[in-house]
Amino acid sequence: MRRTRARWIAALGLALLAVSLPGCGGDDSIGGTGETPSHTGTGSTTSSTGGGTTGQNGTGQNGTGPRVGSVTKVNQADAFIEGATAFQDDPIHAGQTISTDDSGIVTFGLDEKIDNCRLFQASNVAAVPEGGVLLRWEAGVAWCTTTANGSTATALGPSDVRFEMSDPLFGVVVQEQDVTLRVQQGIVDVSSPGSGPLLVGPGQQVTVVAGVVPSVAEDFNTEDLPQAERDTVSEFENALPRPDLGPPDPGDSAGLQRILVTDHAIAVGIDSRFAGNPIEQTDTTEWRFADDFFILLGENWGTDSNPLAMEPSQAGPALESGELDVFVTPEPLPGSGSFPLFGDPEGRTWSVSFISGDARLGQELGEFVVATLQDKTYAITYQSAFEKEDPPYEPLRPLLGL
Repeated sequence: MRRTRARWIAALGLALLAVSLPGCGGDDSIGGTGETPSHTGTGSTTSSTGGGTTGQNGTGQNGTGPRVGSVTKVNQADAFIEGATAFQDDPIHAGQTISTDDSGIVTFGLDEKIDNCRLFQASNVAAVPEGGVLLRWEAGVAWCTTTANGSTATALGPSDVRFEMSDPLFGVVVQEQDVTLRVQQGIVDVSSPGSGPLLVGPGQQVTVVAGVVPSVAEDFNTEDLPQAERDTVSEFENALPRPDLGPPDPGDSAGLQRILVTDHAIAVGIDSRFAGNPIEQTDTTEWRFADDFFILLGENWGTDSNPLAMEPSQAGPALESGELDVFVTPEPLPGSGSFPLFGDPEGRTWSVSFISGDARLGQELGEFVVATLQDKTYAITYQSAFEKEDPPYEPLRPLLGL
């Protein structure tokens, strides 16, 4: 018998916790450390026909590759393409370097994936420098957004630091051979030839020194950025489409039909070995997060959430019969479909198991998890349940396509 349980999650009304880090000073200088980057723009201030001038062969001035993007706006003079003064709407060709001098700021976009990229003073970046790489950061500071089409993009930094991303809003600071990545929305996979990968999520930053990726990311707060960067982050964030947390079309999924049409409730089984004592409200943190997460889903899908403590041996038959829609456990049920939901402080990865014949149910639930990562409600819910500043993102890698 199902029981309905509702709980107000106070944490969803809170802002993300953030830690003010060294190098995030609140002055208005451009650069992650509060200092002007030591590199200067590569262009000169002499007049020209513009870096995007097209020759008869269809390639750009001083460029040999095809057109890959264009200048959206010269926010502050001067900006350059391959050393020639850049103007709004100038095309950008593969292999060309976009740069600014000590006073210049320029915004550009690429035809593939990179929607907006704002390059601040004394900065330069190469556009599509090689096959499969969209940007190579060479000096200075930039904030960029990507199109929300689910595909991935690759960018490079000093010492062959590699960024793999899907749908983020992120900033990059390059100072000589060190590079700092800051993520405002989405998740970015950072790696290098000399160290393993690290997933960096919303409100986090990581500084790669001489090609060594640290084992953990740090928090950052946009309020500690220089004013020009804060304004850009706000502008870009407001222009991004909001993640869709609403109910999906049930289609031919028996589980979704049951959840959204018949019962208007999702029956959630939680591994009773880790459930604490729900009757006396002595929930474990794992129970609390699973319960709160599916309450969050119900609030967006217009359903109730019915959490039930259950032994794994009971869960398989309950999924098959429709008594359960999903089962949350650190040990996915054999013969069932599953996807990761969260990592706990003990290092276990908890998964959502569902009936193997209902792939659409698993797909829509997994996409809801990814949407909450973009929306930041995943992090807020995790922080509330576990009383930690950041959730571990590595367990969710299979969901992210990274």
